[in-house]
Amino acid sequence: MRIEFGGLASLDPKGLSIAMSASSPDDTNSITAPDRIVPVATPIDGLSTAFTRTFPPYSITVLQMKAR
Repeated sequence: MRIEFGGLASLDPKGLSIAMSASSPDDTNSITAPDRIVPVATPIDGLSTAFTRTFPPYSITVLQMKAR
């Protein structure tokens, strides 16, 4: 996905990706497997006011970034 921010002078190149993903759209947590789908925080680099990022299928991702 191509992400572009207008109106910002720059972004800190380092940030954080917080993602929850599953192997199929039918995956769920359950009483016997409560941790099948959990948020995973990963440091990321290479952010700017325009960048490309690939997201996993069946996922929700929040990118935490700092504008400068």
